[in-house]
Amino acid sequence: IDAGTGETLWLHSGNFDGPPGVGNGVLFVHSGLDMDAVDIERGSRLWSFNPGSVTLHAPVVDDGVVYFGTDGEYLYAMDALTGELEWSHGSDITMYLSPVVSDGVVYAATFDNTVYALDASTGRVIWESRIPGRVSDLLELADGLLYLSTHALYALDPATGEIVWRFPAGDQGGPHLPVTYPWTQTEPYFTVDRGVVYYGSDLGEVFALDAATGRLLWEYQTLYGRPAAPTVSGDMVLLGSLGGVLYALDAATGQLIWHYPTTEAVIAAPLVADGLIYVTTADGQVHAVQAPS
Repeated sequence: IDAGTGETLWLHSGNFDGPPGVGNGVLFVHSGLDMDAVDIERGSRLWSFNPGSVTLHAPVVDDGVVYFGTDGEYLYAMDALTGELEWSHGSDITMYLSPVVSDGVVYAATFDNTVYALDASTGRVIWESRIPGRVSDLLELADGLLYLSTHALYALDPATGEIVWRFPAGDQGGPHLPVTYPWTQTEPYFTVDRGVVYYGSDLGEVFALDAATGRLLWEYQTLYGRPAAPTVSGDMVLLGSLGGVLYALDAATGQLIWHYPTTEAVIAAPLVADGLIYVTTADGQVHAVQAPS
């Protein structure tokens, strides 16, 4: 879609099971049982691969290789332009999370709370670690720590898989436990930016944590739960809610700067580009919002 006008530039049809991934000028989408590689300028299909099961997360492209896992089968590494298989790593458990690739290592997590570090060139297992709870949310590497969440947020040492800190620190769940909504599998979501982790639960709480220690810096209570990660833009933290509101918070203090009412529940993280904030809602609408001056 043309970002300035909303005009449709091209359309690639299919029965999509997960979000797309982009890299090397190629769009990767899982349609039915096929992984399609689509030219991002023209919309034409470059190659297709049938792994035999669906992909429920966005494929990740790094150094000309696309990485993706499937529902109870394998983690694949394929040449992004040709579709040639580089390697695969067997797994009997569903991978809901996009893998993370950094410095020649692929980090992946399965729904049975196992986290893997694999050699990006060969698929060899470097380490694996078991985390309490169900690992079914975002996996992210930032500022020397590997983050993921279950009923709590964990920061791991990427070299060993050992837990550095968790939030909440104890075993209590209480208000931080996630709630399931019909249109999305919802768990706590988070974003890491400039040494701060912005994290929230489906009960509407938003937390800012020190990335090095997990110490709470501030918290803000929204009226409804959140199905997607916050987006940091300059000095603002942008987040949507299932109650149909886009919030802009001060990144340093957590105070509300402004809010924008949408037509329906916000179901994805806001996207910021060229001075506009793009928000997707459950009724199929895309909103382009300009922050108040």
